Amino acid sequence: FANYAPYSAQRETDTPARHVVLILGESTAYSHWQLYGYDRPTTPQLATLARGPDFVWRYGVAAGVSTRVAVPMFMNAQREPDNLQHIGGKSAALFRLAKQNGFQTAFLSSQKMDGISSSLSSPDIDLWQDINQLDDMPGELDRKLISAIERTGFDWKKPVFMVLNPRCCHSPYDQRLPPDN
Repeated sequence: FANYAPYSAQRETDTPARHVVLILGESTAYSHWQLYGYDRPTTPQLATLARGPDFVWRYGVAAGVSTRVAVPMFMNAQREPDNLQHIGGKSAALFRLAKQNGFQTAFLSSQKMDGISSSLSSPDIDLWQDINQLDDMPGELDRKLISAIERTGFDWKKPVFMVLNPRCCHSPYDQRLPPDN
């Protein structure tokens, strides 16, 4: 095993706590999102939100080619793919950092995520729901995530850190557009 320097994280003290919604599009290329300048309406709701003053977005790059690798590596802010000590210790797990800073936390996925929660610092996730729990939610496809957000029971006056993991990014978007678009 390689020996890597420990990670550290510092809170921006002059930044007020806000809601953070992280959308995992781990099977898409950001260059095909309207939000990042693509000329087709692949992310129309996000593109509309982006016009507002409080919407901030960035793209990230997955550290793996499968969900079972990409999601834990991304959610643990890991630089070195072979740093097993780091991922096991979860010192830079985003959910742990969020809880330490007073955020309510949720992971909502319209995919089956069996076996992934333990690598995301599951004790720091207030609400974990994947397709197993969302199947009975109103809506079709990824719209079930909207129903799940509406039913979190969170106090929206307090900061929220929420990860949304849609399924439709695994499919061509034009085959998944709702009939009203």
